[in-house]
Amino acid sequence: MSGWVSVLASGGINHNVWVIALAGAVSFGVPLTLAALGEILAERSGVLNLGVEGMMLVGAVTAFLVADSTHEPWLPLVAAILAGAALAAVHAFLSITLRANQIVSGLALVIFGSGVARFLGQPVEGEPRGAQILPLRVPGLADLPLVGRVVFQQDVLVYATDRKSTRLNSSHITISYAVFCL
Repeated sequence: MSGWVSVLASGGINHNVWVIALAGAVSFGVPLTLAALGEILAERSGVLNLGVEGMMLVGAVTAFLVADSTHEPWLPLVAAILAGAALAAVHAFLSITLRANQIVSGLALVIFGSGVARFLGQPVEGEPRGAQILPLRVPGLADLPLVGRVVFQQDVLVYATDRKSTRLNSSHITISYAVFCL
């Protein structure tokens, strides 16, 4: 047996540690996957956007602040999307309308987003979450050992991201066609 499989089979590490680590990896991978999908689509349209990290930071702190004040699970998601879209609009204005260097514009957004997120997030650092999107439990499959908790007890965003990433190929075709027609 190789690596982690032999450790798990021998009982060297508690089963729950593996379940929590793998379920967390799937859950925490969702924002990175969505950012990567957005960057891939931007790259296909001919725009180099190095400011994705700054957009994610501003979106995250915005979502936390909205969740802290409203205790709603879905309103913070909308606020994070709008905050990221606002920074994307700044990048689009700088790099497309003003024809600024896309690398400089993107790196400026990372620096700006990091600073804004730190400034806005500092007062609420360490506070508990105001709201949480609860996981969906798939009946029957959620009780499977190891795989059940990792795959079948995630929130809606995990399942929606999986659907988006499988449709990425059709998005590439659509953007390629639109760029060709322009």
